[in-house]
Amino acid sequence: MNVRLAVMAAATAALLGSGSAQAQPAPVPLSQLNRTPWPHIGSPPPNGGQASRGGSWSRESAVFAQSLDSIKQSWTGAEPTSAGDLKFQVQQYEDLVRTVSEASGYGNVILADCLRRLSVTLIANYALAHPSDNTTIDDLLKASRPSLLDSTAVSTMLDEDLDLSAPEGSWHLSANRDQIDLVLHASGSSERNEFGRALLRGPSTNAALMTRRDTAALLVRLIETEVVRCVHLPGLVQFRRLGGRVEDLNPNDARPYMHLMEHDLYRFQFPPLGITVLGQEYIGELVARFGPNAKKPNAFTKRALE
Repeated sequence: MNVRLAVMAAATAALLGSGSAQAQPAPVPLSQLNRTPWPHIGSPPPNGGQASRGGSWSRESAVFAQSLDSIKQSWTGAEPTSAGDLKFQVQQYEDLVRTVSEASGYGNVILADCLRRLSVTLIANYALAHPSDNTTIDDLLKASRPSLLDSTAVSTMLDEDLDLSAPEGSWHLSANRDQIDLVLHASGSSERNEFGRALLRGPSTNAALMTRRDTAALLVRLIETEVVRCVHLPGLVQFRRLGGRVEDLNPNDARPYMHLMEHDLYRFQFPPLGITVLGQEYIGELVARFGPNAKKPNAFTKRALE
């Protein structure tokens, strides 16, 4: 068996749970990982509840750990050197986002979020480093990308972990704030509690989420990921198309920004956070997180690599 086939065999055995629960296969490239049928990865059982899952959690957590290692090792932190390089790298992450998010379970939601954060980071870094290349960024943002909030992985997680069925037969968490409230309430929390907790401590880490199930915290983390993709980045592109420059944004005087964007202020909405107007603070936040002077990796990206 050649080296390529050996690597593929190891990855397949791990993801199908046919190997030892104690074995930790070496990370494999994302492209090879994505060719393997993707398994269910659920949530950590309550203390003392492992026996009730018949050992499945040991196998699932091993798959999660191996997959996360592959995701981490794929990330070099280097910015794409060209538009073509950016598109290739983003597509690698987004191909695996689609595969993982179409599977089921809490653990797969975490993995999909990690992959989406790295994809968004690549786009944001490039967008701020190449202010004249709005076309590339716009093309990537308009490409068909599954919404993590409305994915199969999320809907099965809500069913498995909260015994929560979708209202009227389907979830529309990306467009319905009432459904977000419903999920938070079912998890024993509220919007005020969860967003307050995230503001004080930052989104939960991978290790924390896989040590103790926290559906509400994971939902808030998904919302933070998707708002950058759906509001901050497309808002930046439109602002620059109209002649705006991020260096001219004035936090003490929004009038020039409002005048420039007066016909586009209501285009970039995000119901899960109640965002109805694209204020200049959203573009300012993007620059602070991903701009040339931002710490690398920033807190948004670090959540995918921890």
